[in-house]
Amino acid sequence: MFIARLDLKAFGKFTDVSLDLSAEDRNFHLIYGPNEAGKSTSLRAITSLLFGMESNTDDCFLHRSTDIRVGGLLVDPDTGVQLDCVRRRGRKKTLRDADDNDPVDSQTLDQLLGGINRDGFRTRFGISYESLVSGGQAIAKGAGDLGEILFAAGAGVGQLRQLQEQFELDAAELFAPRATKARINAAVKGLDEDRHSMKELQVSNTRFESLRTNLAKHREAEAEAKLELTRAIAKLDSLDALKKAIAFVPSWSEAKHALEGLSDVPDLNEDFVTSRHRLQADLEIARAEEQKLKE
Repeated sequence: MFIARLDLKAFGKFTDVSLDLSAEDRNFHLIYGPNEAGKSTSLRAITSLLFGMESNTDDCFLHRSTDIRVGGLLVDPDTGVQLDCVRRRGRKKTLRDADDNDPVDSQTLDQLLGGINRDGFRTRFGISYESLVSGGQAIAKGAGDLGEILFAAGAGVGQLRQLQEQFELDAAELFAPRATKARINAAVKGLDEDRHSMKELQVSNTRFESLRTNLAKHREAEAEAKLELTRAIAKLDSLDALKKAIAFVPSWSEAKHALEGLSDVPDLNEDFVTSRHRLQADLEIARAEEQKLKE
């Protein structure tokens, strides 16, 4: 959520003053001015708009308590939800619509705030001059550890020492000087092993070039061997065919010798087979006619 507009309608020293914070692509706004210009008042106005006005506010010196008003436009860039509203003093139904006519359900505002309350907003986003002064006074009195006071004054976090102890326990689970099961120790050990393995696999440039040259030679030899293998397979197939044909040589010789004895026999015409079949059919028909005539 971000504040696109802050309306200081009747709050503190302001009357009908509006701060436009809706400039696109500018998520950071710097509002500056001399002392008593109203910077802290604007911060209190934002707090009052989001969480309601406190009964002991000091911002009623110019306007009557019943006339105090602060408004604004709140936008959620992720969901596109917008809330244009006005806040006035009171105990019930203090959140109003933009025209200050009807009360507004605070559920939309609660969703925009994401669960943060007044104290959380002040310590995270509303560090004021007064909070810095109170932190400095605590340091001057020596109340507690200096670092813890500084941190608590700036971020509103108490019991820093307990947090530090928890951080130390978490850090011990991550790393210890002579531990073996800590996550970082185990990761470092694995990294050292990987580096050692990688170092064993590394070769010099000269060695690499020599291996690449030998690889090229072996690939050439492989190509020649494949070519010789193809030729050998073809020759083997030819020899295998000859081997199978040897079994027919005796009968082939006999047939050739018999064919030589028929050298004086005239050659048949190309249509001999067709003519023979036709004449054979005619012969069968003639025999049938002969038998019929005999009967």
